[in-house]
Amino acid sequence: MKLAVPAGRAIVALTAILAAAACGPGAAPPPPEPFEGDPNTVLTISVQNQQLEEARVWLWVDGQRERLGSVRPNQNRTFYFPMDQIRTVHMEFDVTLGQRCVTTDVSLGPGDDIQATIPQNLVAFAGVCRRR
Repeated sequence: MKLAVPAGRAIVALTAILAAAACGPGAAPPPPEPFEGDPNTVLTISVQNQQLEEARVWLWVDGQRERLGSVRPNQNRTFYFPMDQIRTVHMEFDVTLGQRCVTTDVSLGPGDDIQATIPQNLVAFAGVCRRR
């Protein structure tokens, strides 16, 4: 006995399968929305990663570690961290298959902008780097 599937049903089923495949793990997530808040209430952190590996970035604020995110190899990324007053901060970078580096402490507050570069050669980094 042969079952016949109407053409309209076959097209709907095929469309649903293709849509599900496009939303699977191979599809790239949409980019995050641009920051639309008041820049005077956040610390703006721009990170340029000159390494050939991805770098995970943390911000230490008054001794507490806050994960900012990752920066792909040879890419730039900007992070926004809410600040209510001037605080002691430093950054930590963890290069995949590489070293973990920490900057020196600085006092920063809302409305401040910082730019950090993770150099290709970590000997040129103005902080402390250690192999894991």
